[in-house]
Amino acid sequence: MNARMKTGLTVQGGVSTGKGTTDNCAVRDALPEIAPTNPYCHVTQGLQTQTKLLGTYLVPKVDVQLAATFQNNPGFVLPAVYNMPVAQISGLGRPLSSGLGTVNYNLVVPNSVYGPRTTQLDVRMSKLIRMANKRVSINFDLANILNRNDILGVTTTYGAAWQTPTTIIDPRLFKIGAQFDF
Repeated sequence: MNARMKTGLTVQGGVSTGKGTTDNCAVRDALPEIAPTNPYCHVTQGLQTQTKLLGTYLVPKVDVQLAATFQNNPGFVLPAVYNMPVAQISGLGRPLSSGLGTVNYNLVVPNSVYGPRTTQLDVRMSKLIRMANKRVSINFDLANILNRNDILGVTTTYGAAWQTPTTIIDPRLFKIGAQFDF
């Protein structure tokens, strides 16, 4: 969606949704040594939807531009990676060729468990100063105005620390800046 009004208001936005499928069964059948550590050769991802909106408005006569952006995104994929000792892997009749002591094994079907959705709202106010064919804008930005602490990443290794947050959305941030267009 994209709309430009005669009043100086511009609105843009969209919704995107979809799902994906990966199928590595032929590879797994051709390489039986990966079968014990990769039982999920055909994986279908659930529907993932994201929404993004932005709007700007130029206040007439005072040359002040107001802007806002909003986004709501799907959560991150949440695996449960278990460091499986090679001694627990059976079925080949021989040791693994990698020579490693452990192999990463996902305890949940890939793309079946997700973290919480993330939401962010940012705003900007700009004072425009026009000089001949040049323009200066003094900007006041406020990022994450809702001051949400949405989780962006967690510990994926299965154990006592599994799902412990490692990354969260940046906190509310105020910024002053200038831009010179010539």
